[in-house]
Amino acid sequence: MQKRLIDHPRKITHSYLKNFKPLDQRHRIPLGEDLYCIVRSKKDSGSKSYVGKMRHPTTRKWSEKTVGKVLGSNGITPEAAKAAWLQIKHQARKNKCHPNKLGKVGRSKTLNEVKDELFVILKSKIKPTTLREYQRQYRYNILSNLDGDAPINTFDTDNGAEIIEDALIKIRGGIEGTRNELERKCRGLLHRTFNYAQAKRWIKINPVITNRDLLPSHTPSHHPKLEWDEIPGLIDKIETFGWASPPQQVLCTKLILLTALRAGAAARLKWKWIDFDKKIIIIPGSTSGLKRVRGKNEDRPHYVPITEDIEKLLLNAKKWKLSDEYVFAPITHSRYPHLDPEAPNNFLRGLGIKNKDGRAVVAHGWRGTFCTEGINIIKGDLDVIKKQMGHLPQGKVNKAYDKSERLEERKDFLIKWSSALKKLGLKL
Repeated sequence: MQKRLIDHPRKITHSYLKNFKPLDQRHRIPLGEDLYCIVRSKKDSGSKSYVGKMRHPTTRKWSEKTVGKVLGSNGITPEAAKAAWLQIKHQARKNKCHPNKLGKVGRSKTLNEVKDELFVILKSKIKPTTLREYQRQYRYNILSNLDGDAPINTFDTDNGAEIIEDALIKIRGGIEGTRNELERKCRGLLHRTFNYAQAKRWIKINPVITNRDLLPSHTPSHHPKLEWDEIPGLIDKIETFGWASPPQQVLCTKLILLTALRAGAAARLKWKWIDFDKKIIIIPGSTSGLKRVRGKNEDRPHYVPITEDIEKLLLNAKKWKLSDEYVFAPITHSRYPHLDPEAPNNFLRGLGIKNKDGRAVVAHGWRGTFCTEGINIIKGDLDVIKKQMGHLPQGKVNKAYDKSERLEERKDFLIKWSSALKKLGLKL
C-alpha cells in the first residue's frame, strides 16, 4: 500500500470519502484498526473500497481483505466497514485462518452497541443513579476485561461462556473458586445485556452462567468498620491532615461521622432542607443516596435532628459557601453541581484509614461503626439508631403502623454520640 500523500481530517466521514478526488496514483486513507479506504488512481477507474490488513494468527504474515465499497447501491459508511472488519478479525483469529477464507461475513452488533441500546431503554425505567452505576461498571470493570468492539455473536459460540468466565475471574481479582460483590454485579449486568441481545435474536444462547449450582459460592461481605478503640486514630488523621483537603470535603465527612448519613445524601444536602429555627433537616425521600425504591417508599423523607454540634458544623460550612443551593459544593469543575458523592470516600482513602484486619474503611463502613458502637458504648436503643441511619420498617405490619420518627430520642442519642467523638479528639 502507498504512503499517505496528503493529510486527512481526524474524523473521516462517508461524505468525505465519496467526495475525495482520485489521484494520479493509488492512495490509502487510514480509518483505524488497520482498516483503510483505498482510492485507486485515475487511470484505474478511481474506485474506492474498504480494505483491512492483519497478520495471520499462526504464520504472522500480513494479509488483506476487502470489506466493502464506498460508492454505489452497496456502498457502506466507514463506521459500518469498521464494525464488519472487527468481526472479520475476531473470526479469523478464532478460526486461525486467513481472513479471505471466511467468505462473506454479515454485519453483527458489537458488545458496545448492544450495551448502548440497552441503556437507552433502561433510561426511562431505572433511577439515573442506577444507570450511572451500570455505566461505571461497564467502563471500569467489564470493558477493561472484555473487548467492547467484539461482535455480539462472537460470544454465541462453544467457548462464549468460557470467554465471559475468564473476564469475571479477572474482575474479582484473578481468584478462582470464589466470588465477590463486584463480580456478582458485573455478572448480573452482563446477563441482562445478553438477554437483550437474545430477545433481539442477535444471539441464540445467553453465554453468562447464572445457575447457582454451576457457580462458586458467594459469601457476602460488609463494608469494613472501625471498633471504638480504632476511632481515635481516624479522628487524629482527619484533624492532622484535613487541612490539605478542600474544607467542603472535610466538613461533609465530619457530618457523616456525626449523623451516619450515607455519603450520597450528605453530598447532595441542600440549604432549603435545613430549618435552623425548628432544629431539623428534612431530606426528601426521592434524594439519591437514601436508598428509597421508586414507586414504593420514595415519598418517605429522612429526618436529621439538629444538635448544637451539628448546627455548629453547618454554620462553619456557611463560611465556605460556594453555592446558594447545596451545602457542600465543589471548588473546581465537576460533573456534579454538588460535592461528588465519592468525595468523603476519597478523603478517607487518602488518609489511609484501615481497620485491624487491614481493610480500607470508607464512609459506608462508618454506618456499621455508628450502629455497633452506638449500642455498645453509648447504650443507644437499636430502633432509634436504625431510624437515624434511615432504615425503614420492614414487613407489612410494621410499615402500616410504625409512623413514629422518635426525633427527641434520636436527638438525645446524637448529643451523646458527638460528645463521645469530641472526647476522642473530633473538632467542630
